[in-house]
Amino acid sequence: MAAMHGDAQCAPCDRKPPFIGETPFSCGTPIVPEPTLNPSGLQVGWKHQDAVATLEERRKVKAAAYYQTKKKINALRLKASSEA
Repeated sequence: MAAMHGDAQCAPCDRKPPFIGETPFSCGTPIVPEPTLNPSGLQVGWKHQDAVATLEERRKVKAAAYYQTKKKINALRLKASSEA
Protein backbone atom coordinates (compact mmCIF):
# COMPACT_ATOMS: atom_id res chain seq x y z
CA MET A 1 0.00 0.00 0.00
CA ALA A 2 1.59 3.20 -1.15
CA ALA A 3 1.19 6.29 1.00
CA MET A 4 0.59 9.75 -0.33
CA HIS A 5 3.56 12.06 -0.33
CA GLY A 6 4.04 13.40 3.23
CA ASP A 7 1.30 11.27 4.81
CA ALA A 8 3.40 8.53 6.38
CA GLN A 9 6.93 7.84 7.42
CA CYS A 10 9.24 5.22 6.07
CA ALA A 11 9.16 1.75 7.65
CA PRO A 12 12.08 2.14 10.11
CA CYS A 13 10.74 5.49 11.37
CA ASP A 14 7.04 4.67 11.79
CA ARG A 15 7.39 2.94 15.16
CA LYS A 16 8.49 4.15 18.57
CA PRO A 17 11.78 2.83 19.94
CA PRO A 18 11.40 0.25 22.70
CA PHE A 19 11.52 1.64 26.22
CA ILE A 20 14.33 0.18 28.29
CA GLY A 21 13.89 0.51 32.04
CA GLU A 22 11.12 0.49 34.57
CA THR A 23 9.98 4.12 34.65
CA PRO A 24 10.76 7.05 32.37
CA PHE A 25 12.44 10.05 33.96
CA SER A 26 10.11 13.02 33.87
CA CYS A 27 12.80 15.61 34.58
CA GLY A 28 15.44 14.18 32.27
CA THR A 29 18.08 13.58 34.92
CA PRO A 30 19.00 9.98 35.73
CA ILE A 31 18.95 8.75 39.31
CA VAL A 32 22.49 7.99 40.39
CA PRO A 33 22.79 5.18 42.93
CA GLU A 34 24.77 5.95 46.05
CA PRO A 35 28.02 3.98 46.24
CA THR A 36 28.43 1.64 49.18
CA LEU A 37 31.47 0.03 50.73
CA ASN A 38 30.83 -3.61 51.39
CA PRO A 39 32.41 -5.45 54.31
CA SER A 40 34.70 -7.00 51.72
CA GLY A 41 36.75 -3.80 51.95
CA LEU A 42 37.58 -4.65 55.54
CA GLN A 43 38.76 -8.07 54.51
CA VAL A 44 41.33 -6.71 52.07
CA GLY A 45 42.78 -4.19 54.52
CA TRP A 46 40.94 -0.97 53.69
CA LYS A 47 41.63 1.39 56.60
CA HIS A 48 39.21 4.30 56.15
CA GLN A 49 36.13 3.00 57.98
CA ASP A 50 36.21 5.83 60.54
CA ALA A 51 36.32 8.50 57.82
CA VAL A 52 33.42 6.89 55.99
CA ALA A 53 31.43 6.63 59.23
CA THR A 54 31.98 10.36 59.92
CA LEU A 55 30.92 11.31 56.40
CA GLU A 56 27.89 9.04 56.63
CA GLU A 57 26.76 10.74 59.85
CA ARG A 58 27.14 14.17 58.20
CA ARG A 59 25.13 12.98 55.22
CA LYS A 60 22.33 11.73 57.46
CA VAL A 61 22.15 15.06 59.33
CA LYS A 62 22.04 17.03 56.07
CA ALA A 63 19.40 14.69 54.63
CA ALA A 64 17.20 15.09 57.72
CA ALA A 65 17.47 18.89 57.56
CA TYR A 66 16.63 18.86 53.85
CA TYR A 67 13.62 16.63 54.45
CA GLN A 68 12.26 18.91 57.20
CA THR A 69 12.61 21.94 54.93
CA LYS A 70 10.93 20.08 52.10
CA LYS A 71 8.00 19.12 54.33
CA LYS A 72 7.54 22.79 55.40
CA ILE A 73 7.63 24.02 51.80
CA ASN A 74 5.14 21.36 50.68
CA ALA A 75 2.79 22.27 53.55
CA LEU A 76 2.96 25.95 52.61
CA ARG A 77 2.39 25.12 48.95
CA LEU A 78 -0.64 22.98 49.82
CA LYS A 79 -2.03 25.74 52.04
CA ALA A 80 -1.53 28.36 49.32
CA SER A 81 -3.21 26.21 46.68
CA SER A 82 -6.19 25.52 48.94
CA GLU A 83 -6.63 29.25 49.65
CA ALA A 84 -6.43 30.23 46.00
